[in-house]
Amino acid sequence: MSSQSSFYLPTNPKSITYELRFMSFNDIMSDLCKHTLVFQEEPISNFMNWCTAQKLEFLNAKLKKKHKDHEIRISQRELYVLKSGYTGISKDEQSMLSGHRFGGFEHKHE
Repeated sequence: MSSQSSFYLPTNPKSITYELRFMSFNDIMSDLCKHTLVFQEEPISNFMNWCTAQKLEFLNAKLKKKHKDHEIRISQRELYVLKSGYTGISKDEQSMLSGHRFGGFEHKHE
C-alpha cells in the first residue's frame, strides 16, 4: 500500500483504524483541507485532476450515484477512511503533496 493514499482505501483493510464511508470528491477535498492548506484555494476540478495524475489508489473504489433533489446527481466512492484519531500527515505524504503544481505544503497547526 502506498503512503500517499493511506487515508482513503478502495478495499477493506480489515483494521479497526478504518471506517466505511461514501465520499464525493468534495467530501475528500474538504477532509484533506482539515490536515493541509495545499488545496484550500483551489477549485475542485484542479483537485480531481491532481488526484488522477497521481494515480491515487482511492480512485479505484466502487462508485455510487446518489440523487440529491431531482436535478443534482452526486458520485460517491465507497472508501475505507482512516478514523480521525489516527490521522496526521506523514513525512512521505508531506513530500508527495509539496511536489504538486499549486505550491508548497503547509501543514495546519491546531
